[in-house]
Amino acid sequence: MKQSKESQALITVKNLSFRYDKELILDNINFTVAKGDFFTVTGPNGGGKSTLIKLILGLLPAKKGTIIKDSELQEALEIGYVPQNTNINLEFPISVLDVVMMGNGQKHKGALPLFNRTGYSKLEIECAKQSLARVGMEKYIESKISNLSGGQRQRVMIARAICSHPKLLILDEPTSSIDIQGQKEIYKLLKELNRDITILVIGASKLPPRSFDKPIPRITAWI
Repeated sequence: MKQSKESQALITVKNLSFRYDKELILDNINFTVAKGDFFTVTGPNGGGKSTLIKLILGLLPAKKGTIIKDSELQEALEIGYVPQNTNINLEFPISVLDVVMMGNGQKHKGALPLFNRTGYSKLEIECAKQSLARVGMEKYIESKISNLSGGQRQRVMIARAICSHPKLLILDEPTSSIDIQGQKEIYKLLKELNRDITILVIGASKLPPRSFDKPIPRITAWI
């Protein structure tokens, strides 16, 4: 793998193992995600990929092994996350901009009411619009999320994740429900974002479309 210009390690996973009760989910996983990397972790369904994400995000404790995060990632907003299942009720009449604005909710104390943007600053609203423009969705700002295709909805979720200007973007199965052409477009977008955001993709065993300048490693120690 060609090293990035800056070899600063953002995430270092050492000898990581994890069990749910007595079932071994992850077995002695080791890898490093350096600043500037486009890094893909692959494995079969049920192979522990989602568990790995939860461990990296701190949602589960690492009881055996270590996960070392660089000082740049100490704040929660420094890591953007796009889950596999967004749990958005498509019957709910929420706009694309409101979905992205929800990504700013963790900056505020208490819940912000939907459809009421007065709780956000002009800067935050502008940031959301810029994020949508960056993923090619600026024309759909006031469109209902339910009217979008699967690929378009995924772009909106990516815009929400990058609204806080994260140093690291983690995506869980980002193309699992998207057609082949849509998959290529999503990975083309991620390659563009990778110019200034480190990318960590958790995916199935099949590698994404190979249109990258450097090879994408696979972590398959638990297969």
